[in-house]
Amino acid sequence: MSRVEELEDRLRLLVNFGGVVSKETNLTRLLELIAEQVKAIVSCDRCSVFILDRHTNELWSKVALGMQHTEIRVPFGKGIAGHVASSGQIINIQDAYQDHRFSHDLDRLTGYRTRSILAAPLKNVSGHIIGVFEAMNKPGGFNVDDEGILQLISSLAAAGIENAQLYEILSKSQLETI
Repeated sequence: MSRVEELEDRLRLLVNFGGVVSKETNLTRLLELIAEQVKAIVSCDRCSVFILDRHTNELWSKVALGMQHTEIRVPFGKGIAGHVASSGQIINIQDAYQDHRFSHDLDRLTGYRTRSILAAPLKNVSGHIIGVFEAMNKPGGFNVDDEGILQLISSLAAAGIENAQLYEILSKSQLETI
């Protein structure tokens, strides 16, 4: 595929992503859709979406593509996702096993071999961290274009996630009132 065709394909996927994120109000389904879309857009092997739980000070992932229905919990500030959440900065790691922040435990448990990681914070319109994206194992590693695309996706996704969370709170409140 030529560079122009690759860019056209990514643009089409980004436009589709915006439509998907703005329509879904079920948080679990939204997180699944976001992970699937990010995996396709950045051409990686796996993608996880972590949400910050301010009550427990943990990041949790109800959706981790390739992990079946395993929920992952990471303390704020620990591991790659925790570091991205605490720093608010994107991280592009070409060799995960050489990075001191990377935890090998999940790889040992699942038999998966994480090589490269691109992680970006999910920030709401106020600039507060609400979660983290982790994309893993892109053939040839992640580049600067992938970083920019993931930052753009993060903005769109954060708005969609907050809307879905608010919709769930509103629905619960409505049921409690009834």
